[in-house]
Amino acid sequence: MERANRGIPETVKLIHVCDREGDIYELFDDAIRNGFYFLVRICENRITAENRKIPDEIRGKEVKGRQKARIPRDTRRGLKERGVILQIRHAAFEIKKPQIKNKNKELPPSLKANVIHVTEESPPEGVEPIEWFLMANEEVTGAEGAYEKAEYYIRRRKIGRFHHVLKSGRRVEELRERTMEKMKTLILMYS
Repeated sequence: MERANRGIPETVKLIHVCDREGDIYELFDDAIRNGFYFLVRICENRITAENRKIPDEIRGKEVKGRQKARIPRDTRRGLKERGVILQIRHAAFEIKKPQIKNKNKELPPSLKANVIHVTEESPPEGVEPIEWFLMANEEVTGAEGAYEKAEYYIRRRKIGRFHHVLKSGRRVEELRERTMEKMKTLILMYS
C-alpha cells in the first residue's frame, strides 16, 4: 500500500479494494496506522470486541436502502451481466484481533472499521444470490455512502480484467523496460 500511495497528489484519495484474499488483520492495522484507505470483502468470521460474530450482528440490522446495480459477467461461473437490486446494511464495529494473532504484541487488540452488508433481492432462479460483507476504514454515512463502497467493489472486477488483458493478452511484463517513463508510455499505448 505504501508503494501505491507514493507520489499520489494530496487531492487524490486512493482506496485499496481487495477481494477475500485481502482479509488480513495485519493489512487493516497497517492501513489504519499509515492513513491509507481500504475496502475488503471479508471472509473470516470476524468477532467484535464484545465477542459477537459480525455477520450475525449486521444481518440483524435493518435495511438502510435499496439500490439498482449492474453486476458484470462472471465467466468462471458462466454468469452473464445482469441488473440487480441490492439491499444495503451498514454499521461501525470494533473488530477484535484474531486469537491466533495474540502472540503478536505489536498488533492492537482491536480495530475500528465499518462493515457494509450487501445482499441481492430476488435473484434469478438457479443463481446464488449476492451476499457480501465489505469492510472499510473510511467513514460510511448513510445508505448512499454504503452503496458507494459496494459500487467500488463491483468495479474491481472490471479493473482486474483490464490488468489481466495487459498482462496476459498484451504481455506488458515481458517488455522489461528500464525506465518508468518508457514503461508508462508503453502501458498507455497498450491500454
